Amino acid sequence: MANSICSFCNTPIESGSTKTVCPECKLEFHEECWQHNKGCSAYGCKYVNYLNPPLIVGVPLNNGSAIYGGVDYGQPSINPVLSKIKFSFRGWWITFIILEVLSFFVGVAVSEEPDADNAILGYSIIFSIPWVIFGCMLFYRLWSITDESVRDNTSAGNATASFFIPIYYIYWFPTGYYRLADKINKTLALRGNPYCIAMATLGGWAGGLWILKSFMMRVPDLQVLASLIEIVCFILLILYYHSCIKAAERILTLSPRYIK
Repeated sequence: MANSICSFCNTPIESGSTKTVCPECKLEFHEECWQHNKGCSAYGCKYVNYLNPPLIVGVPLNNGSAIYGGVDYGQPSINPVLSKIKFSFRGWWITFIILEVLSFFVGVAVSEEPDADNAILGYSIIFSIPWVIFGCMLFYRLWSITDESVRDNTSAGNATASFFIPIYYIYWFPTGYYRLADKINKTLALRGNPYCIAMATLGGWAGGLWILKSFMMRVPDLQVLASLIEIVCFILLILYYHSCIKAAERILTLSPRYIK
């Protein structure tokens, strides 16, 4: 099969060479050519000069915001977006630790009660609510910063809601975590950063183990092992989300936007 031709330098892209495909017009480029040209070379394509967004010159105000074209756009959106993501991350892991500690003490307190299992289950559900809320906020906000061209027509809302669809969630837990990191990686690649799949693989493993743990919790003899797997999953997800947030910071830094 003939090698494809780079749309920037018009030379063949050798088999095995790293190449970049424009998400809009599907032209192919050497990775170095894509970065050197700052994006696509096709006239009218929205990815022309994609890696070099235009600099907006503003007039700083005393309150730290700025005026562009006579409109006060306030502070750059980088800080509040990252702050919300990091706030959700902190809330997620802190509420998980609180959930585990409270579940332990509640379990000890009601262990002698005749209806202990139902009581522990009820308290666990109540304690899980803030943890689930923070987790959904974190996943939603990370998905929202990915480039629209790599989302496969899946909005952040639909991706987050898929965790709550009966039966389907068994598939979505490993797949959703994998796809989130994969789309973050691809967004970074479009902006000239190295593509790294390790973060996505870590999310897939964590999601799969979490589903396994959920089923093991239903078997009394396996509940201790399931609890250990839950701790392992939590550690993996901490590492996973930490990497996602670092990547998100690079995405937002490479693509500055100004909003009210």
